[in-house]
Amino acid sequence: MKIKVKENIEFLKEEIYDVIAIDSRSIEFYLIQVDNEEFTWIESHYFDIQTIEDDNLIFEKLNAYSHQKVPEFLRKENRLLGKNKYWSLNSSEFCDYISLNQKLQNNGFVISQSINTIVRNESVQFQIIEQQINQVGKTLILLGDGYFPAIVSVHRTTKENIRHDFRLDFQQMRTDQKVTITQISNLDEALDELYQWSYDYVKCFSKYSGFFENDYWNNQILEMLKVSKMNLLVYANNWNPVITKYFIPQADGTEINLLQMENKNSKTTLRIQNVVH
Repeated sequence: MKIKVKENIEFLKEEIYDVIAIDSRSIEFYLIQVDNEEFTWIESHYFDIQTIEDDNLIFEKLNAYSHQKVPEFLRKENRLLGKNKYWSLNSSEFCDYISLNQKLQNNGFVISQSINTIVRNESVQFQIIEQQINQVGKTLILLGDGYFPAIVSVHRTTKENIRHDFRLDFQQMRTDQKVTITQISNLDEALDELYQWSYDYVKCFSKYSGFFENDYWNNQILEMLKVSKMNLLVYANNWNPVITKYFIPQADGTEINLLQMENKNSKTTLRIQNVVH
């Protein structure tokens, strides 16, 4: 679909733009590519609706009060990341931002150099998802009881510096315990299982049960965990790692799960740990 800007404004020239998608809620927004080649949602009132041409976008109802209009390649079924996990068109989360730009690039759009740096750079991508996973870890610790914490963290090493991050954990095992090693073929299922394990542990020992009993706050926690999983799915899809899970029981009852994603350049380790004191 094509549409013309009403008048020159600071961030748009008075010219015709291609509208890639439309998001209609209380306010309608158009997804366009601006002059620096970045993709941005702009309120529709900056455009002259009488100049619309070639409106062949596909209608998708979101709920009773909102809908989207998208090209075929951006329909919901083409935005599936995992089981019941769909990346969003209008979110700034890593999983959504990267997925949208990659999908647009694969369908003939030129993406900006700044976006291309993120799309092609594993280290930059890791730094972004690391920040979000650290937020998840801090949140779960705050929701715990301070004595039986659930720990979620992530670490990455390059091939030149790879070491066994869990080597000290072996020293805390009894002689009758052993590490269980599993090769992971379905990362989506593995992440669902481990994050649910961590969530259930925090919920069980939390001093703030009201957070979990209140639908709004519980959904906020679950959404944070979902974004973390989706970020890791996108990261893994981009770098095609071999994935191995290590289950490491400790003598005090603490249980540690390590999910290691290794490719030719690096090893990324997600650590999910339920601690017993």
